Amino acid sequence: MQRIFLEPASPLCVPGGLALIPALNALAAQCRRLKVPVLYSATVHARDGADLGLLSEGLPPWRAAAPFLTDPEWQALHPDVERQGPDPFFAKTRYSAFYGTGLQDWLAAHDKDILIIGGVATIACCAATARDAYFRDIRPIVLSDACATYGLPDMGYGAYDPQQTHRMVLADLARHCARVVSSRVVAEELDQTSNRIP
Repeated sequence: MQRIFLEPASPLCVPGGLALIPALNALAAQCRRLKVPVLYSATVHARDGADLGLLSEGLPPWRAAAPFLTDPEWQALHPDVERQGPDPFFAKTRYSAFYGTGLQDWLAAHDKDILIIGGVATIACCAATARDAYFRDIRPIVLSDACATYGLPDMGYGAYDPQQTHRMVLADLARHCARVVSSRVVAEELDQTSNRIP
């Protein structure tokens, strides 16, 4: 939930991303009240772009976006995202929050085997993180109404608008590796769980 992916002036702005902030903030606040850790990850690249790797060759046009990707002001979480000081932060250079970040070790050290995923973009960072969690026997839960994505241009297989892309990715994740539910369902389940703890 970084400025580069949420603000219209950025070439990598994700449609609908800003609208997710209230729901994500509310769920994060509920988790903190219940002592459920709230983690953040963000795409953070070196100023010289040396760690962009193959990202600089693909779509979306990362090379054109490099000045944004490598600028700490654009890399920052959006100011409306209510991250608290103790919330762990994992800087990443690829889509997955597990890639080179220490996230897996943190989850293991804190005896956590479930990861709730929200943010942008459904098709890239959220999906990659969900799959990587699954591959590590960590149960991913993807928030169907608290993720958003960009559309896909016609790469020879037809074009898909953002909503079509979002639904397609959620269906794929639900079929192959993740539990996909709304933030409301997760909030209710968290409350139910907390009521069972003496």
